[in-house]
Amino acid sequence: MILDNLRFYCSACGKSYSLKKNLKRHQKVECGKQKTLFCGFCNKSYYYKQELQIHLRMRHGYFDASNRVIERGVVSGPPDQAIVCEKCWKIFRNANSLRCHRITDCGKPRNKRCRVCGYSTTRSNNLKQHMVKYQHF
Repeated sequence: MILDNLRFYCSACGKSYSLKKNLKRHQKVECGKQKTLFCGFCNKSYYYKQELQIHLRMRHGYFDASNRVIERGVVSGPPDQAIVCEKCWKIFRNANSLRCHRITDCGKPRNKRCRVCGYSTTRSNNLKQHMVKYQHF
């Protein structure tokens, strides 16, 4: 990492960022790595699920009133491994993640609640992580 004129430069590829955290994200997720998410229509690839969802909405018109991707089986992982929950339309990279989601999250009430800010989740470990991250003890 090189700092020059208030920019942070990646020593591996030369890309620059105004915030150090963006450089760290680049180095962790992007630099020298393959994109792992693919559009099932045009095979365009992405590093981030959110980028793929935006692409599907803007390029292929796939969204509903709540902006959830609605085309099943075309959005995550290599095109032949795309997995979307049919109930809530969340996107998953593999069948095991979808299976865990169905067992613990999908359609379940978010009854684990932070007493400080009201954050809610279905999983105790997510609440613990939230409380540690935001120091809500």
